[in-house]
Amino acid sequence: MKRKITFLILYILLVPVVLAQEEVMKQPLNIEPGTTPDSPIWGLDLLFERIQIMFTANKVKKIELRLRNIEERVEEIKIMVNKNKLKAIGYATEEKEKIEEKVIEESEKVSLEVRERVMERLQKHIRILEMVREKYTEPCPIDLPFMGKGISPADRPCIREGVSNAIQKGERNIERFRERNIAKNTEMVCCKITPVVAPEHREATTKYEFKLKGDCTSSGKVGVGYQIVNGNFC
Repeated sequence: MKRKITFLILYILLVPVVLAQEEVMKQPLNIEPGTTPDSPIWGLDLLFERIQIMFTANKVKKIELRLRNIEERVEEIKIMVNKNKLKAIGYATEEKEKIEEKVIEESEKVSLEVRERVMERLQKHIRILEMVREKYTEPCPIDLPFMGKGISPADRPCIREGVSNAIQKGERNIERFRERNIAKNTEMVCCKITPVVAPEHREATTKYEFKLKGDCTSSGKVGVGYQIVNGNFC
């Protein structure tokens, strides 16, 4: 019973935040993280993020929330760099990578236009991290495991290796995103567009158009089915 009450309270608190996001996939917001990876309650912050996404049904809004969470991880990395906390950089990088993998998967279900905007956001994250890395020009002077203990100011250049790791993982995920959600969906195909109407009117309303493969195989407007067809219909 207590568990049900707890979830009800969370639902009341979080759903209005989700519904308020009418403008999605526009400009990335300036994120100011609350707790950071060096805090013992950082895991609780991650839990609330996941609950918020769980109560978000709209596919585009869900991706927008995940991008905001990635941007928060990027800001956390910047803060941990300033604090010389290499281990915490690793924690934020690991969580950032997990969210990026979800974005790659879920972006298959949205239009090509949205996917392209997602790609722009992911690329911006890399540019921000590259600017952070530029502050540290010398290589790490000691063989320090990336997820090792925190470092002293004397070993500050090791931070560069931690940021470089975050950049490399981000670049790999961008390439995976491009291969899975951009490159393979740019082919033009003949697409059958069938509105959901009464059977006797279906043939009269069915249309055939050339569309991008990704747009044809993704969901169209509400109540409309898209399907790639062969032949000279278009």
